[in-house]
Amino acid sequence: MTPKPHESWADRSQDSKKSVRAAKRAEQNRRAQRLYRQKKEARVRELETMVAEMKSAAVNTPTLRELELLERIKQLEDENTTLRANQNTYPTNAYHTYAYPYYQDPYWDYYPHIGPARAAPVNPSIPFTNYYYYNCDITQPLASANTLETTLLGLKSLKSHVALVTEFCGTLTHFFNQLSTGRKGGSTPVDNAVKVLWIKVLTKRFRILSKCDDRLDHQMAVRAISDDIFGNHRDCMGQAKIVESAAALYETSRISESINYNVFFASLKSYSIFINEITCDNRVWQLTP
Repeated sequence: MTPKPHESWADRSQDSKKSVRAAKRAEQNRRAQRLYRQKKEARVRELETMVAEMKSAAVNTPTLRELELLERIKQLEDENTTLRANQNTYPTNAYHTYAYPYYQDPYWDYYPHIGPARAAPVNPSIPFTNYYYYNCDITQPLASANTLETTLLGLKSLKSHVALVTEFCGTLTHFFNQLSTGRKGGSTPVDNAVKVLWIKVLTKRFRILSKCDDRLDHQMAVRAISDDIFGNHRDCMGQAKIVESAAALYETSRISESINYNVFFASLKSYSIFINEITCDNRVWQLTP
C-alpha cells in the first residue's frame, strides 16, 4: 500500500501493529478450534467404545427378570418330569371338589376338602357288634361304613376308641338304610325316626372329633365323615326331605363345635324340640355329652 503524502510515519506504524495483533488472534482462534475438534473426536470415540462394551455386557449377562423366568421354567420342567414319572400312581376316577352340593355355603372356604375315601386296605376284620343293626335291611351293602370305620380307626387318636367308632358307623349305616327304605316305599316326607337318627349321627360325630387330640387326625376325620355322608350317599341325601334342615344343622354343628361344647348340644336339642312339635311327640330326647 502506497502511503499518501499527507500520512505521517506514526500512522503507518499504528496500522502495522493492528495488523500483527489481528494475525495473532486469527492464529489463536485456528489453534483453539483445532484443539476443540481433536478433543471432540476423542470424546466421541470414547463414548462409542463405552456403548459397545455395554451392549456386549447386556447380551452376555441376563437381567433379573430373565433370571426369574429361567428359574420358573426350571421348576416347571422338574414338576412336569415328576408328574410324568408318577402318572401311573394317580387315581383314574375323576373327582371335583365342588361335587357335593351341601358344602356350598358361606363357610366353604374355611374347611379342607378331599376326594372320596379310598378303598379300604386288606386288614384283619374288626369285631363289629352293634345293637344299632337291628331292623336294618341286610341287602344294603355295608362297604361304605366299613371303609369309613377302617379310615377312622387308622388315625392315631382314634385307635383306642374302637367301640365309639364302631357305634358311630353303625348309626350312620342305619340312618342311610332307613333313608333308602323310605325312598323305595315312596313315603314323603322322611319319617321323624330318620330325623332322630340324624341327630344321633351328629352327636356321635362330635364325640369322635372331640377324641382327636392331634390336629391332623381331626382334619382327616372331618374329611372322611363328610365325604362319606355327602359324597358316597349324596344321591340318597339329595332325594330326602330331611336334607335342607339336616345340611343346615350339619354346618351349624361344624361351626359350633369349634366355639363351645354346650352350643353344639343346644343346637341339637332345639332341633329335637322342632321334631317333637311336628309329631306332637311328648318324649324329650336325651342328648347328653
